[in-house]
Formats: sequence, C-alpha cells, structure tokens
Amino acid sequence: MLPILEVRDLRKHFPMGSALRLGPRPAVRAVDGVSFTVREGETFGLVGESGCGKSTVARCVVGLVPADAGTIVVQGEPLTTARGMRGRRLHRRVQMVFQDPYASLNPRLAVGTTLAEPLVIAGGLSRAEIRSRVAGLLVEVGLPENAAAKFPHEFSGGQRQRIAIARALALRPPLIVADEPVSALDVSVQAQILLLLDALRTSHRLSLLFISHDLAVVRNFCQRVAVMYLGRIVEEGPVERVFAAPRHPYTLALRESSLPPDPVARERLARIDGEMPSAIDPPGGCHFHPRCPRRMPICAKVAPAWTPVEGQGGVACHLHPPAS
Repeated sequence: MLPILEVRDLRKHFPMGSALRLGPRPAVRAVDGVSFTVREGETFGLVGESGCGKSTVARCVVGLVPADAGTIVVQGEPLTTARGMRGRRLHRRVQMVFQDPYASLNPRLAVGTTLAEPLVIAGGLSRAEIRSRVAGLLVEVGLPENAAAKFPHEFSGGQRQRIAIARALALRPPLIVADEPVSALDVSVQAQILLLLDALRTSHRLSLLFISHDLAVVRNFCQRVAVMYLGRIVEEGPVERVFAAPRHPYTLALRESSLPPDPVARERLARIDGEMPSAIDPPGGCHFHPRCPRRMPICAKVAPAWTPVEGQGGVACHLHPPAS
C-alpha cells in the first residue's frame, strides 16, 4: 500500500537582503533535507521548538511555499513537478488548517460563502448541491446549519476553528495538514477540537500531518512522530517508542522539559541549555551539538547518518552509528 504522503530530502532556504546585492546572499535554511512518510489513516506528528522549520514544511506540502529541492508525493503522484490543471487537481488532495482561527478566515465573507468558495472553484456541482454540501459540513463539525449566514466575528475561537476544519474538508481530501491547530485555543476547547479531528479522521479515512510544539498533545493524539531541530529531523518512530525510549539527546531533552500528563505529579522540569542557533549560519556537523550534554568531538565536524531503530523509525545521532 502506497503512503498518502512521501517527503524526500525537502529543502527550503529564504534569501536575505536585496536581490541587487553583489555576491552570494545569506539565507535562512528553514528546511534542510527533511524526509518522512504519512500512512493512510494515521496521524503523524511533527514536533520541535519554535523556529525549527515545522510550519515551512507544512507550507511546502500544501504548495503555499515552493520547495527549493526535494520531492513531495501524494498518493504516488509528485506535487513538486505538477503544473497547470494537473497541479491544481493534485493540490486539492491536501488541505490545511492554520494555527490562528482569528486570522485564517476572511472577516468580510459569511461562513457559507467561505465554505462554498473551494467548491465553486473546483466546479462540477450545482448551486443546490453546494448549499447542501455546506450545510452538511457545518453539521459534521458540530455547528448548526444557520451558521452559514453568519460572519466569523460572531463565533468564538473554538467555533472558528471548527469552520476552518469544515473548509479543509470541503473538497474531501485524503490528507489534512494541521499546523498548530489548537495552540491558540483554551485548554478545554483544545480537547474538543482534537476529539473532532480524530472523529473526522476515522469517519473520512483521513490522514493528518499534525504539527505542534506540545509534546503532551502529540503523545496522546498521534500514532507516529518526527522530531525536528533547526531544519532537520533528528528522530522518528512510533509515539510509544519515541517517548518511552528516546534515542536522540534532543528528543530526551524535549520529553524531560514537558509537563507530565498527571496534574497531581510534582516533577522538576529539565531545561535545554542555551538557545537554538541561527538558521542563517547553523553549526557544522550535528546542529544540536552546541547544546548537547553528550556531545563528542565528531559531533562538531560530521553530520550524523540516519540509523534505523529496530524497525521502529530511526535516529540521526553519533551515539547510535549505523551498523557496519
């Protein structure tokens, strides 16, 4: 069975300064060789500190930002080389839910118009069919049909995110990219939105690429997870394995610095020393070595190779070299 999404050696750099400047221009190396797959029907988490490149990966996958190199394949067909009508048809298979529901909806459009817009652009449906589809989408996300006549300012943040989810579902895509979809919401509302996403994943046989910095959410919501640091993936595997027995020091540091799921437990949180280096001039070798408590001389000189972990994902760390 083909995976829903395959990302291979994805790279995206953002040049800085004026295009008229002579000589090479410095660039932000936002995504620097990222590879992963999302399987049919699963929720795949992508985690890391702010600024590690997670959202850039999301925008490349949905086509909002063109990749500089690498391939993005959806259901066996490459998105990165698709153009014209074929490109538009393929991009309908991937839709996105953005982080901020207050910014992602047009305040001048009624909700019904917002949900109908992708259906009108796609074509093939009559006005009556579009109205019926819009009403059905609202019900699916837990909103009344009369919400179609209202405007975004008449809804709470959680309700706006439900509208954004309905818009993502409008074209019935097999894959939804959710970029920090609950981070702007209250904790009680977060749980409702996560339950909704999971129910829709099951009923629509969706796959989700779930991007977050909240390890507690990822641990309880995703089946597999990739940990990203400064434009690279440093570890990937089933959630149970990655959180129970992390192989990379950065993954371990993230786990130890997150709050435990037990509200009664009193644990002293660990911290990751130092700050993430600049993506304009990242450290050589392993990008994490300046902050790593287990760094070795080789870490500053050679980027670690990807090592499989007993059939459960892999890790890029000199502490776990590939078998010779």
